[in-house]
Amino acid sequence: MLKIEGQYELNLEIGGVSLADSQGNLDIQEIEMIETVGTALPTISATLICRDKKVRALFHEGNRLNVMFRRNEDDSDGVVTSFQVTNVMVKRIASHYLIKFTGIYAAMSYLAEHRQRALKEKSAIEAITTIANTHFKKVDSNLAKSQDRQVWLQPNDTDKKFISDIWLHANLPDSMLMLAPCTNGDFRIRDLKTLVSKAQPNWAFLPNVKDNADDKNIWYSGEYTINTNSGFINHWLGYGNRVDITDRDLGEYEELLEMPTPKLTKSNLFPRRSDIDGRRGTPQWLNDNVHPKYWHAHQQNITSLALFSTVTVTLSYSDQLHPQMRVLDLVSFLEPDSTNAATDETHTGLYIISKLSRKFANNHIVTTVELSRETHEDIAGEIR
Repeated sequence: MLKIEGQYELNLEIGGVSLADSQGNLDIQEIEMIETVGTALPTISATLICRDKKVRALFHEGNRLNVMFRRNEDDSDGVVTSFQVTNVMVKRIASHYLIKFTGIYAAMSYLAEHRQRALKEKSAIEAITTIANTHFKKVDSNLAKSQDRQVWLQPNDTDKKFISDIWLHANLPDSMLMLAPCTNGDFRIRDLKTLVSKAQPNWAFLPNVKDNADDKNIWYSGEYTINTNSGFINHWLGYGNRVDITDRDLGEYEELLEMPTPKLTKSNLFPRRSDIDGRRGTPQWLNDNVHPKYWHAHQQNITSLALFSTVTVTLSYSDQLHPQMRVLDLVSFLEPDSTNAATDETHTGLYIISKLSRKFANNHIVTTVELSRETHEDIAGEIR
């Protein structure tokens, strides 16, 4: 076990051999774990020094790697999780081996097995929960069900693909459903409207206040990156996508255009040109096999996914481990102005953690987070 006083404890175990009992035959040079919003599994990459050929032989595709990290031995929030090794490179250097490997969270059946089944009379959230419970330690959801009960058919797809399809047709009026498999083995489901209505964010990222850092207020390093990627760049989805819907049973026609509203900022405008209209999508059919808002939900969800990743802030903090931090946490970010004496309101405010990386290297831990939201505060210009 690797112990860095005041920072973290980290242990790896593979094939019954761990850092704690390898007697110096296995040393960590670098290890990084990443989780992201969406349906992709968390990943791991590492560089190790190995001095025993029997230990080296354990690192191969398909073997399971168990990982534990925590702040100290009294930390009840510590994480114990498992990854499956997917790629290994070994280089002989003098009397030892340099091992580099990558892996994914140990739920290969989620990615590989194709199934045919029907989930009868379930809402989208209930269906996703049913599927996720077979692959993850638990489902962590802030909403029990959505307004879209129907029979969900899985036509020989993987569970990952099936969850993605259900997700895009989940009906949460004036909101958005967000999903994320987490490093600790949780599968998170979040309704955006419910999330932002909570009293306090999970975390506050603050500049230059290291003395005030605690379990919820985190001091970030001075360098950070702010990126704006408008809906126009993202295939125009952020500008709206008009779709003709015909009800096959009733013979009724509807032109559909779903336009979400900002949730994480006080602004009611997105960074979209006011003189540009959306494009027209492929006409769709509606019948009694799906819920009445099947295509409304689809249009709202794909537009929201484009818009709510418009503004991203990427920042890092070091030498603090927060094992309970997860993607889809609600956070606040405070940006100082150029004098560091006042707050720059444009990018200050609420965000969602959309990507989380923990890198253990050189007896330090560096956590990098990507924060996302839909627009800027006090946005101006010829926009709508």
